[in-house]
Order: sequence, then structure tokens, then C-alpha cells
Amino acid sequence: GNNVSTVAVAAVRFVPWLKHMLGRHPLSRSLLLRMDVEGAEYELLLELAASRVLEQLNNEGWRVVVLVEWHQQHKQAAVARLTPDRLDTLGRWQAELKGLPPAQAAE
Repeated sequence: GNNVSTVAVAAVRFVPWLKHMLGRHPLSRSLLLRMDVEGAEYELLLELAASRVLEQLNNEGWRVVVLVEWHQQHKQAAVARLTPDRLDTLGRWQAELKGLPPAQAAE
């Protein structure tokens, strides 16, 4: 039959992990986030937007670059999970991104 095995992996919440890592490197003043998370990018970006951590870094003079590999096949399921408060967060974040120069606010 099938030769199936189970592997346990550790999981972390992204925003608390990111804050921890930023605290370990407070003088860096640069942050590059590259996401290829097979559809979880929608959820992850909503969590990041709600935390306002990128806004805080920007206000403190950090250079922040976010690169996302989008997986369109997961978009419909992610959008279906949006609640009114999450739509409000997403709307605020989109409005903030629209204020950036085009090179920084790429789609």
C-alpha cells in the first residue's frame, strides 16, 4: 500500500515572530519581507495590516519592502472569510498604500 508518514512541525504566528525578530535587530532600520506561502498571503497580509507594525516602522524611519507571490486560486476563499472589521482594516491599509510612490505600492 501507501507509504505515508506524519511529520510534526512547529508553527508560529507571523506578527509576534516579526516583532520579536525586529527587537533582536533594532539598529537594522531595513526590512525585506518576501512571501511565498501558497495562498496564505491574503490572511497573513490582513494580520500584518491589523497589527499596524509596518506603519510603526515607517513612522520610525525604517525602509520596508514587501514582495508577495500571489496565488490567485486561493483568493476567492480568502475574500469569503473577510468580516466587516477585516474589510475596514484592509481598506485602511489600501488607502495607506495608495499614498506611497508607485514603485513602493506595486500590485
